[in-house]
Amino acid sequence: MSLEIRKLNENISVTSQITADDIVEIKVQGFTAIINNRHDGEIEGQPSAASIRAVAEQAGLKYVHLPIEPGKPTDEVINEFGQVLENNSGPVLAHCGSGIRATVLWALSQAGQQSADELINTANQAGCDITAMRSRLG
Repeated sequence: MSLEIRKLNENISVTSQITADDIVEIKVQGFTAIINNRHDGEIEGQPSAASIRAVAEQAGLKYVHLPIEPGKPTDEVINEFGQVLENNSGPVLAHCGSGIRATVLWALSQAGQQSADELINTANQAGCDITAMRSRLG
């Protein structure tokens, strides 16, 4: 697998765009759910959410499509992201174009449960700079 999976904590890791070919390795690595934060058709050649969902569900993985525009997370998607993490029985892999949107959604879904500094430091350790989100993280 050529994906660079960056672990934020025991429950959530992030990565860039996945393909159907990545699903077996994602399952082997112990993930039980996938969250897709990309809109279909963001870039040419990007696999559709439906095509990845079909392969993921066939492999026994939960699949959730929560697309957001870069830099424009909505409260609804933030809350849904947090609910997936809270209600899932195993590790979740969230993906987008680079992993940044997925990391931002994770951090915003955890705001109030962890300090802004803790969230930013965790993201930084995973290679995702979300310092610009500090004011929104509380």
